[in-house]
Amino acid sequence: LPEAAKVEIGGAQKEQIYVEFNDAKFAETGFTKARLADIISKTNIIIPGGDVHVGDRKIILEPTGNFEQIEDIHNIIISSKQGRILRLKDIANIRHGYEEPQKRIAKINGRPGLSIAVNLKKEGNIILLGKQIDQKIDELKKIYPYGVEFERVASQDVVVNESVND
Repeated sequence: LPEAAKVEIGGAQKEQIYVEFNDAKFAETGFTKARLADIISKTNIIIPGGDVHVGDRKIILEPTGNFEQIEDIHNIIISSKQGRILRLKDIANIRHGYEEPQKRIAKINGRPGLSIAVNLKKEGNIILLGKQIDQKIDELKKIYPYGVEFERVASQDVVVNESVND
């Protein structure tokens, strides 16, 4: 959409990863939940990896500590108080989900959805903006799967156009 518009999305839910512990298995490790949270957070950081000298060349090592997928969290290595090496998945259920309880809920015709508010900025042309929104919706309908619907619920450009034409 043109720079003359400001776009805001409503009803989007924040994605989260949940780590749920089996209390019996967790007690065997000797960890506290705070200690385990510290291990998880320290695993998801980038630290300097140093460098290697090969002849007259220097190779800088830049490891990434970022979690790329949920399996990376499953495979965090921890050691129990007995010295056994465990992975986080051995004592916890790790799942992907959305913020609970939902905080921002948008309903369209009584069904959950997202609202996209497009506001005209100063010096913009509301009629032109409406045409551009319609074009964008037509493009999106072609690429989104069956069942995803787009509906304009408040169209100020139509009201202005009718008023001008009257």
